[in-house]
Amino acid sequence: MNEDRQQWMTNTVAAIVKEYKNAQIVVLANVPNHAESLHALSLGARGYCHSFISEAVLKEIKTVVSNGGIWLGQELLQTLIEASTKLVGNQPE
Repeated sequence: MNEDRQQWMTNTVAAIVKEYKNAQIVVLANVPNHAESLHALSLGARGYCHSFISEAVLKEIKTVVSNGGIWLGQELLQTLIEASTKLVGNQPE
């Protein structure tokens, strides 16, 4: 993710959180990537997904986020599960 885009996201999320204290932010990206999704979540976003997803998936995201969950998308979730499994598998007993 380039620095300009990262700074824009940082400023935008901060402005939303400042103006709307209870906002549950979901970032939609035309070209999603893992680095950007992790950055968005680190800023307090509750979800990250492709901007061209279906209406049905948007409704599902709303349900998940409204109930306190985080929406990562299948690909990122799978990557995180694999990384976590490797970390747990490398721990001494």
